[in-house]
Amino acid sequence: EWRWRGRFEWRTADTEDKWNLYSGLYRQLDEADTLGGSLRWQQRDGSNGAQDITATLQLDYAHRPDDGRLILLNQAQYVVDRRLDAQNDLDGQRLVNNLHANWRFDDRNELGMQYAAKYVFDTIDAARYKGYTDIVGLELRHDLTETWDVGARTSRLQSWRAGVGEQSYGVFVGYSPVRNVWLSLGYNFRGFRDDDFAGAEYRDQGFNLAFRLKFDQDDVAGAAARWQSTRSSLPPPRED
Repeated sequence: EWRWRGRFEWRTADTEDKWNLYSGLYRQLDEADTLGGSLRWQQRDGSNGAQDITATLQLDYAHRPDDGRLILLNQAQYVVDRRLDAQNDLDGQRLVNNLHANWRFDDRNELGMQYAAKYVFDTIDAARYKGYTDIVGLELRHDLTETWDVGARTSRLQSWRAGVGEQSYGVFVGYSPVRNVWLSLGYNFRGFRDDDFAGAEYRDQGFNLAFRLKFDQDDVAGAAARWQSTRSSLPPPRED
């Protein structure tokens, strides 16, 4: 079954009008595969004639089998940024794709891989600019105990049209206080940053703190059932 959700907002004021639109689709294809998509649109129309538009069309795919040996996550986006006012005429468009693969080859060792790419084509006034950039990343993690692990990661960012490349590499220590929750403290000896690529924030040079939480519809349903059970066990309120 397909599941759909949406939201529309409109706000008007003396200085500007603002529109927000969100719509999303989701489907569980089988026990291992999930497909989803969404559209986000934000538009601001100023009383002085200025206009800002930000729109994102996104497609998501996840492959998570029960054995958990190989997990694939892919996110594709088409992003539009437009700004028109008395000083600027900007039209930015970009295609971004993030592919993550996680392979657990035994009970204590895990390899994470990422390939992300974006193609940017901007128009500033009458000038056009375009370029292709990608990231290749690897992360190796070893479980010391059921709650502690250590690892190392490296990645490279390459801007092909400009012929410029940047490298990031470092180490980290991870801790899992409860199931499906993971914290890590790491240090990168070299680093870089690109906000278009998901997960790029821990590639900055220096110390970094990461927090990962896994949950799905079963976890949400279980939490709701426990909450209802707790409420039903409470004594009724007093009537004074």
